[in-house]
Amino acid sequence: MNDHEVCFITCVNDQEQFSKVEERIRALHVPDGMKVEIVQIHKATSITSGYNTAMQQSEAKYKVYLHQDLYIMNDNFIVDILKLFTSTPNLGMLGVIGAKELPISGIWWEAKSKFGKVLESHTGVMNLLNFQEPLGAYERVEALDGLLLVTQYDVPWREDLFEGWHFYDASQCFEFIKKGYEVGIPKQAVPWCTHDCGLVNISNGFAENQQLFRQEYGLGGNFNGHTFHRLGKFCRMDPTCDFYATEGVSIGDGVKLQKDCWVMLPYNNYDGEPRIRIGDGCDIGRRCNISAVNFISIGRNVITAPNVHITDHNHEYHNIDIPIMHQGITSWSDRVSIGDGSWIGINAVIVGNVSIGKGCVIAANSVVVSGTQIPDYCVVAGAPAQIVKQYNKQTGTWVKNIKEQHEQNELTKQLTETPLISICIPTYNREKDLEYCLESIFNQIGNDSSFEIIVSDNCSTDSTLLVLGKYNAKYTNFRFSQNSENIGADANIHHVMTLASGKYVMPHGDDDFFLPGTLRSLFDLVKGNEDCGVIFLDVLHSTGVVERGFGMNDYLNKVSIYSTFISGLILRRESLVKIDSSTRFIKLYINQVYLQFSILAMDPNFCVYHQKLFGSNGNMSGGYNFAEVFIKNYLEVLNYFGDKGLDPSAIAAEKSKIVYTFLFWWYGHMLSNKLEQLQPDKFEPIFIEAYQNEPYFPDIYKQMLEIKSSCM
Repeated sequence: MNDHEVCFITCVNDQEQFSKVEERIRALHVPDGMKVEIVQIHKATSITSGYNTAMQQSEAKYKVYLHQDLYIMNDNFIVDILKLFTSTPNLGMLGVIGAKELPISGIWWEAKSKFGKVLESHTGVMNLLNFQEPLGAYERVEALDGLLLVTQYDVPWREDLFEGWHFYDASQCFEFIKKGYEVGIPKQAVPWCTHDCGLVNISNGFAENQQLFRQEYGLGGNFNGHTFHRLGKFCRMDPTCDFYATEGVSIGDGVKLQKDCWVMLPYNNYDGEPRIRIGDGCDIGRRCNISAVNFISIGRNVITAPNVHITDHNHEYHNIDIPIMHQGITSWSDRVSIGDGSWIGINAVIVGNVSIGKGCVIAANSVVVSGTQIPDYCVVAGAPAQIVKQYNKQTGTWVKNIKEQHEQNELTKQLTETPLISICIPTYNREKDLEYCLESIFNQIGNDSSFEIIVSDNCSTDSTLLVLGKYNAKYTNFRFSQNSENIGADANIHHVMTLASGKYVMPHGDDDFFLPGTLRSLFDLVKGNEDCGVIFLDVLHSTGVVERGFGMNDYLNKVSIYSTFISGLILRRESLVKIDSSTRFIKLYINQVYLQFSILAMDPNFCVYHQKLFGSNGNMSGGYNFAEVFIKNYLEVLNYFGDKGLDPSAIAAEKSKIVYTFLFWWYGHMLSNKLEQLQPDKFEPIFIEAYQNEPYFPDIYKQMLEIKSSCM
């Protein structure tokens, strides 16, 4: 997708009205380097089909879906949405009004908590619709009104379900959330938009689409005569389970409740939003009790053994003359939160204001009392429960809890001295791309000492230093250096890698951003393959397969010319520092290929991970001769290893292979898109010089000329 383009998409059946809307779009301030595209969809059978058509047509990264009667009055609208999206990669979609959480009806304006503001005329009179104001830059919500929806990722609209004009917006919000993205409403000092919709017609399929929406996403789902706030798909709940006030209970997909469980709101104080939320894939053991007066959140894939008691409150006991059952409870505001993937042992009790991280174990018979906060990946035991061991992600072992302060300090020092992965980012004059990249990292890892993030600024003249200063002040696992002069892109790549202290070094482009949730997968990948000198990330074939290999020839066959992709490399630092003349081919623009094969000569185990872990802002910096780099220089590096373990037959096979898998596509792409910065006019003579003595040259030369002719 083109991250320098914003596409405005509208289904139009009133051209006169939309022409006024278009005038407002044309009047918006467009930042330097950005392009605006306007797509009108006529005669759409449904809004979802129309939006899908436009989404597939446009290459713009940022898409604004708006009604034909929606006027954007905020002149800095494009600037504002780009600022939010680039600073928060996990924010998938924005709107101007919506609901914090949908009610059982699925109708967002019936929700208890609503956010945002807009000038609109659904009553026939123009009024300000003014809900709660976000405290931060935006408020995370569950549903948005479809009058304006802005996205930075493409997620298909559910035209298989919604063939009309209602509930498509709430559905799209749920689809984004299912994929791990956030949906939000920005802070607006004044309304960004005016919606001149007039009296709203809800007779054209509203009720039918409401029913479809509620069925698809489980709102108001029923089990054994009980209506739930939400009841996901594929749940297995034993008929012996006892429920009370289930309108205040939300149960995700694939949840299992075993015999004789008890889930309730004892004071029946449901007020529109669920007070008990059980995440997807949970398995709740026999005779477990879950009781909430305020809020209990159980994350995804949590398992509880039998006889577990979870509650956010306790009985009050202050007057000996009144039966305890009549003295009320200790608190109406406490919350229980249990992180994803945790395990609660048999007979455990969790009571009061408690936070349990992800991947934790609560040992059998433990009592977790109010005020307890348990970090991720801990085992706790006892009454009251205390941490007895915590997972050390650097060593892959469980460390017993050490109470003495000096030993704690030594443990902390040990954990922080050697990161597993150093992500090394060279940068030059890309302040926005760099911030987007860093935000995509720190949104996932925070101050996790398993990772070290290093940036080398190549004497930028923009505001890069301000970006670096902000992250340096906030995160302990971040550091940067600034070159006194521009030393060149490849030298800067080499320089930032030399600053790494982690077990593995990962060079990473400043315009590449990690997708949500991928850094944990990256950690697990490296941890599970620590016998490998080289780990390659194949982002083109997202199958999730980890493919092991051995030696240079196998690596060349599996990775091919994509070894030139700098962000696809993870190299063992111990081997990297042993390379003789590590800058041997630095003037050829592909020194990274030399580094990989040098490590394989010492450390032949490798693996290839076929998974898309990050996206790219797609900058095409150029400034080099494409054919010289990817034909002449690439073959020169391979031939250097011809007497060092790389078979000449493997080099010959690679030389032929890249013609069809890489060179021809790029040649056509350069010509078609007039990428003069890559010097496509130099392609033919270099191609001829490299291949003229090969027996297959007449055939490939003919194909090259055909590509050239078709692109002229």
